[in-house]
Amino acid sequence: MVLRIRVISLLSTVFVILLTGSCGREKVKESVPSVLPPIVEEYICSKELSRNEISTYGTISYINKADVVPKSTETIQDLYFEEGDDVQKGEVLARLDTRKLELQMEETKAGIETKKAALNLAEQRLDESRRNMEAQFHTIKNAELDLEQKRDDVVRIFSILDNKKLLFEAGGITQEELLSIELSSGEKETALKQAEYSLRIKKIGFREEDLIREGYELPENQEERKNLFMELNTRVQSAEAQLARSEWQAALTRIKTLELYMEECRIKAPISGIIARKYMDIGERAQENQPLYMIYPVDQVYALLQLSEKDLLNVKTGQEVLVLSDSDGSEHRGQIHMISPWIQKESRSGEVKVLIGNDEGVFKIGQFVRLRIELKNPIEQIMIPAESITGAEDPGVFIIRQNYLFLKKITIEEEKGRRFPVLEGLKEGDRIVRLPSELLRDGMEVRVR
Repeated sequence: MVLRIRVISLLSTVFVILLTGSCGREKVKESVPSVLPPIVEEYICSKELSRNEISTYGTISYINKADVVPKSTETIQDLYFEEGDDVQKGEVLARLDTRKLELQMEETKAGIETKKAALNLAEQRLDESRRNMEAQFHTIKNAELDLEQKRDDVVRIFSILDNKKLLFEAGGITQEELLSIELSSGEKETALKQAEYSLRIKKIGFREEDLIREGYELPENQEERKNLFMELNTRVQSAEAQLARSEWQAALTRIKTLELYMEECRIKAPISGIIARKYMDIGERAQENQPLYMIYPVDQVYALLQLSEKDLLNVKTGQEVLVLSDSDGSEHRGQIHMISPWIQKESRSGEVKVLIGNDEGVFKIGQFVRLRIELKNPIEQIMIPAESITGAEDPGVFIIRQNYLFLKKITIEEEKGRRFPVLEGLKEGDRIVRLPSELLRDGMEVRVR
């Protein structure tokens, strides 16, 4: 009996304990608070005056450059400049070995006196031949006069002979006197034939057929004809003199050529600028296709940039450009110098060259710079903070409506001072999340701070 009472008492105690524990758990459950929506900071979209400009990047390039290539293949004896040195146009940059050229110069100068003497001798012979031709003209003239005289003598002696024959027939003179006259007439006739023969010999080379045979046209003027005969009969001496003169002039030309070669061994700067590259060293043999130096001017440089087809329509040559140097943060002004007419098929962009003054040498070739091109008057646009945008390749924002989030894709322009102009997707008065976290999702409830 007692045992049964104890069991019943124990069971009652366990029930009470279980009932008490169940009530405790219910009280604990009621005391735990529920999870609250996350807090976000909002940004209310509004239109602002925005500078209408193109912001982009470019690369500094030279306007022009000059590769200093030697024209000789001699050994490099001296190099006077190193990379980074400033040079002026016409300044001697390097010198090649000229010893071979100096020896050739001495040999040519030694032979030039001999050729000059040969020329003088040939010209003297030509002058002597011309004087002989003058004498020959006079000799021919005398022979013609002598021939004319002998013709007159023959005519006269035959007239006398005819008279003597009549006198002889009349018995006025003796036979001996007639024979004497006949003998004299025969001598006169012989002398005439000798004079004719002598004149023909003297006129060889001075006849009209001689000129025709050599291809000359017969002039009507007697003086011109005389000059042609003079030229015809002194051709050999003229050719000798011309050959001697050509050899002498060739020697003089050789001297000038060697002087030019020696001058080319003093390699000069074709333009003023800075030594950008030095390709060879002292002791190396210069090559005709291998430059020694590369020079480019530094007072002005180009900034090369690529603009889209749309932006190319809004720029023009002469337009001012703000150039920002990342190296020292300085600002510079440039002008659009050239807009390429060629649009690249892959990128649908074209090259633009901006001319920049660089007297202080701030810009270096290959340097990256930022550029801003103002297009026209400021315009009203919705501007949102850069940190409110989600997705780099597919930009969007979280719009807040009645404390719920809605992810909205937007179209933006290039960044302007950590802010983006919105072209499509937002309107004035829209509430968006200013600093969205990675935990936010489309349709999520939030609390707005």
